[in-house]
Amino acid sequence: MSWVRTPARWLAAAAVGAYRSLVLTVLLFVLPALETAIGVWSIRNAPNVALGVWWTVFGTYLLFILFGRPICQHVRTLVHHWTERKIASPYRPTAPLRKMSTGYWWNGYSYDRWKAYSIMQRWLRSRTRDPAAWRDYAWLAFVPLAIGPVVALPPVSVAVAVSVATAEHLPWLAALPFLLGVASAPYAWRVVGPAAAAVLAKSEAARLSERIRDLVATQADMTVTQAAEIRRIERDLHDGAQARLVALGMTLASVERALRSDPNRAARLLAEARRSTTAAVAELRELVRGITPPVLIERGLVEAIRALALNIPLTVRVRSTIKGRLELPAESALYFGVTELLTNAVKHAHASAVTIIAEQTADAVRITVSDDGSGGAAVSRQGGLRGLEQRLAPFGGTLAISSPPGGPTTATMVVPCEYS
Repeated sequence: MSWVRTPARWLAAAAVGAYRSLVLTVLLFVLPALETAIGVWSIRNAPNVALGVWWTVFGTYLLFILFGRPICQHVRTLVHHWTERKIASPYRPTAPLRKMSTGYWWNGYSYDRWKAYSIMQRWLRSRTRDPAAWRDYAWLAFVPLAIGPVVALPPVSVAVAVSVATAEHLPWLAALPFLLGVASAPYAWRVVGPAAAAVLAKSEAARLSERIRDLVATQADMTVTQAAEIRRIERDLHDGAQARLVALGMTLASVERALRSDPNRAARLLAEARRSTTAAVAELRELVRGITPPVLIERGLVEAIRALALNIPLTVRVRSTIKGRLELPAESALYFGVTELLTNAVKHAHASAVTIIAEQTADAVRITVSDDGSGGAAVSRQGGLRGLEQRLAPFGGTLAISSPPGGPTTATMVVPCEYS
C-alpha cells in the first residue's frame, strides 16, 4: 500500500505548500499592489506629473512606516513556525517614556512638553532611525522582485489554469499550468526562509551593538554587586573579628596589670583571651569561606560541589564529566550558583532530592541542578536567581530555568569554554 500513501503524501504536501505560497504571496505583494494603486491614482488626479510623483512617494513612505514592521514580523513568525528557523527580532528596544521633574517628557530621543507628541515622535523615530527598519524596507522594496515570482508560482499557475478552463475554446490547455502549480507547490514557498534569514535577521553590527549594551549593563550590575560585597565584608569584619580583636587587646592589657598583683586572675584572663582568639580565627575563616571556599581552591569545582552536597539536608546525587580545573573566577561563579540553587531547593521548593550534573564539552561547561520540589521558581528583579545571572554574565554565561507550578525545577548554568 506504499504506492497509495506516496500520492496521498504528495497531494498533502502540495496542498500545504499551495496554502503557504498563497499567504506569502499576499505578504510579499500587498504593499507593491497598494503602491501601484496609489501611483496610478496620483498620476491621473494630480495637476501635473511632478505633484503626482510626490504623492506617490509620500504614499509609499506612509505605507512602509505603517505596515512595514508588522508585515516583516509576520514573515519572521511564519518562517519560524514552518521551517523551525528562528529569526530573532532585530529591533532596538524602545526606551520607556518618563516624565521629568521639569514637566517635560523624555522618550529616549528628546524632551517634549506634550506626552502624546512625545509618544508619536518615539514611534516615528523607531521606524526611521533603527537600522533594522531599513532592512525591513529593503525586504519590502526588493525581495518581492527577487523571490516573488518563485513564491507566487503555485497560486498564479492554478489561477491561470482556472481562467483557461473556464474559457470557451481549448479548455484542455489548463492542464499545463495546473500541473506546473501542483508540482511547484511543495517547494516554491521554501525560498522565503533563506531570504528572510539573510535580510530580516540581525546584522553583525546590530549583534555587536547589543553585546556592547549587555556588557555595559553587566558592568553596572557588577559594580553594584561588588560594592555591596565590599560593604558586607567591612560590616562582618567590624562587627565580628574586629570587635573580638579589640576585646582581646583589652583583655591582654588587664592581664598585664594583674600579673604581679593577682596571678590567678591573670591566668583566667589569658584563658579568656585564648578563647577569643579561637573565635576570631573561626569568624575570619567563615568570612574567607564566603569569598572563596578553601576546598574550591584546593580541590576544584566538582569536589567542592560534592563537599557542599554533604552539608545539605537532602538526598543529593552528583555526576560529573569535568576533567581538570577551570579558571578560579569561573569555578567560583558556578560554585556559588550551585549553592544558590541548593538553598532554593531547601527553603522554597521543599524538595526531598536533588540531582547535579556537571558536563564539559568542546564548547562550554554546563551544570544542571534538578529537584523534585514544588516548582514555580522565576528570575525576579531583586531575587537570588537574578544575582546568579549577574555572577555568570561576566563570563558570557547564561542561566535557564524550567520550573512549572508543581515542579520539578531544572536550572542549567552554561559558561563558554573560552571564559572557563
